[in-house]
Amino acid sequence: MIAWAMLDFSKSVFAMQTQIRKAMQILLNEHPGDITIVVQGDEAQRQQIAEHAVYTAWVNGALLPLHKKKDMHKPLQRIALVGVADKKRFDGLKAQDAGNLLCRTLTVLPPNELTPANYRQRVKKLAKENMWQLEEFDMKALRKIGAGAFVAVAQGSHEEDATIVHLTYRHAKAKQTVALVGKGICFDTCGHNLKPARYMHGMHEDMNGSAVSFGILLAATQQKLAVNIDCC
Repeated sequence: MIAWAMLDFSKSVFAMQTQIRKAMQILLNEHPGDITIVVQGDEAQRQQIAEHAVYTAWVNGALLPLHKKKDMHKPLQRIALVGVADKKRFDGLKAQDAGNLLCRTLTVLPPNELTPANYRQRVKKLAKENMWQLEEFDMKALRKIGAGAFVAVAQGSHEEDATIVHLTYRHAKAKQTVALVGKGICFDTCGHNLKPARYMHGMHEDMNGSAVSFGILLAATQQKLAVNIDCC
């Protein structure tokens, strides 16, 4: 199966990525283990097309967790790239895909599965795998330091499993430090004045800010970026 697309370089990056995604989706719907990307044009065009296409393939070839039925398909494993000589610069795209997939996976999980306690376990596992320093502030510690706003919101759950987590990534050659702070409320009911049902449906996504922070941290770590990162 072959899909062919001709890009308009006068369009925005978003428009070109959308066109590439639509063309590539025809192939990815077959859930291939391997895919070959051939780029044509002058050197600058080939490089730009290749970067967009490789990233699009990794991101859309990944599988997100399903809860209605078991998915027997496997994610995309390998990409063969034809038309670009220097392929080392594409290694970072796989790391960016890993961060993207982590963010989307966490966000799509339902609130009965991604509870604060479960979220903490996932973060601990990631910290161990990526050698991040981890510091936790549980409810007892938060009360002691006077984190009243956080403690008040956490009282919406009878489980005292809410925590502020601080992850640290350090690089020996780093010359600057970046702080990433993301909101990680696993389900926002809006307190005593509960939202109507149709507005409550997507509130498991209220922790997306923290998922974005973790995704960026993972991508930066896998690329071994020369920057120090503090992530909460």
